[in-house]
Amino acid sequence: MAVILGLDTATSATAAALLLADGSVSEMRDDPEQGSRPKHSTHLLAFAEQLLARAHSSWEVVQGIAVGIGPGSFTGLRVGLAVARGLAQSLQVPLTGVPSTAALAAGALWREEIWAQADHSERRVLCVLDARRGEGFAAAYAIGREVSPRQLAAPRVLQSGELAQVGEALHLDLQEGSWLAVGDGAVRFERELSGAAVRVAAADSDAHRVSAGTICRLSVQLSPAARIEEVLPIYCRQPDAKPVRQPRSRRAGSEDGHAHRGDGARSQAAAMEAKVAMGDRAAKAGAGPVVAEAAGGERAAFE
Repeated sequence: MAVILGLDTATSATAAALLLADGSVSEMRDDPEQGSRPKHSTHLLAFAEQLLARAHSSWEVVQGIAVGIGPGSFTGLRVGLAVARGLAQSLQVPLTGVPSTAALAAGALWREEIWAQADHSERRVLCVLDARRGEGFAAAYAIGREVSPRQLAAPRVLQSGELAQVGEALHLDLQEGSWLAVGDGAVRFERELSGAAVRVAAADSDAHRVSAGTICRLSVQLSPAARIEEVLPIYCRQPDAKPVRQPRSRRAGSEDGHAHRGDGARSQAAAMEAKVAMGDRAAKAGAGPVVAEAAGGERAAFE
């Protein structure tokens, strides 16, 4: 089995995992307290380095990169995808994008203790990630004899009122199979989902977390992208703020000429410093330059 580094920044959590050749997985994550800002840009590569150190390995042993592609926070997805693309390019290894909702579903579907009382052979999961604004990113999956979750409804953004009628909104038959709702959005909208006759996993269950280890395992069953540029995020909606092009005179000395804000927003200068820091860290680790994407879609390589 190939050694794969998995990353996910679709939610406020920062998650990284290392799938080793013997099939074992080591994982690290940071779940910020409610109201705290995500630490994707400062923790992601640090976690990767610590995982490699735990395994007494180096960047040279990594044979593939797997990254959660959402849906989720616009800013979070940009950071995770930029790091994943940069590492894949620098290490010259394949890059595989894994829907974060699929990883969330697989993590729940593989938990036998959750389904102990289930009456049906086919397990069905409704994944709901908190999209803020009173909305949730929702998708549905099932698993029978398959190893991987089978998608029943593609990710889309739903308002709280639509979540109360999620079966109709996603064109699902909630009377068929055993349904379970997971994700931080499922916890937030538990009342609405309960009204739709969907059971929500216990609030303290790990089933609500997107696991980078699961992203590693699912990536093995998927085909890597032919080019790293083909791995794209699933946004489901427009970002909170579109990049603003400044006059050329004001862009002098600016790295990307754009300002951005949104989920986990930070100033343009702080964002660029975070990207430079990520590039420096990877370079010191021997991973070479990291290609970081600015919010406007431009790319800057840091040596």
